[in-house]
Amino acid sequence: MAHDDEHRSASDDKALELKMAETLSGLADFATAFGYRSVPNTVEILSVEAPRAPRERLERAPVYRVPLRRSNDVVSFLIERESRGLRRIA
Repeated sequence: MAHDDEHRSASDDKALELKMAETLSGLADFATAFGYRSVPNTVEILSVEAPRAPRERLERAPVYRVPLRRSNDVVSFLIERESRGLRRIA
């Protein structure tokens, strides 16, 4: 549907703008999907191995007890906590 420049209205321009925006959005979606498309020939299976046996005992992280009455001296608390942790390791 061809329009003369004299007979074009603002709504025609806006409709064309919206159609072009939709088209560009669709092309961007297509390009993104095409870029991430999986191609089965690009991955080569080197070997298939049996799963390893689980460890007997899992190690737990140390649990630090926080005093119920909190001190305003945070630095002293952190230093004390670190020294207790180092004593447990030694």
